[in-house]
Amino acid sequence: MTETKLDPHNLRDTFSAYPTGIALTAGHLNGTPAGMLTNSFSTVSLDPPLISISFAKTSTTWPTLQQLPQLGVSVLAADDLETANLLRRATQDRFNDVTYTAHDGGALTLPGAAAHLIVEPHDTIEAGDHIIALYRALDHHRASDAQPLVFHNSSIRPLAA
Repeated sequence: MTETKLDPHNLRDTFSAYPTGIALTAGHLNGTPAGMLTNSFSTVSLDPPLISISFAKTSTTWPTLQQLPQLGVSVLAADDLETANLLRRATQDRFNDVTYTAHDGGALTLPGAAAHLIVEPHDTIEAGDHIIALYRALDHHRASDAQPLVFHNSSIRPLAA
């Protein structure tokens, strides 16, 4: 089979046609928050309860997150748009003016999120320029009345009815 080199910019544009949820994957190391917005969060299995998140190998946040025994994954709600914009800032400013809950074990969650999970590392898989990290869910919560925030066409926005 002949391999065709695809233009990464055009491919990213094509990928952006698929709307995804937006989640904060975060933890705290010695009381210092670390985390990043991810749209690669996906459910994997109910038994055992597994999720996956993909991290770019060039991520400067992933090396910190992979050290933690537990992480929090907060699925952002439509009401979290302002928080999402704050969390898009540079690493050193990312959590300034953001309200979060630090859990024992290192997980960090957003109190107003549509849902959150407390997870622990399960496995990692190298996949091209990313690492696919599998996590086992230890605890979870859902705000059943929350409307989702989505990532579509390279923008974060509430889901329109």
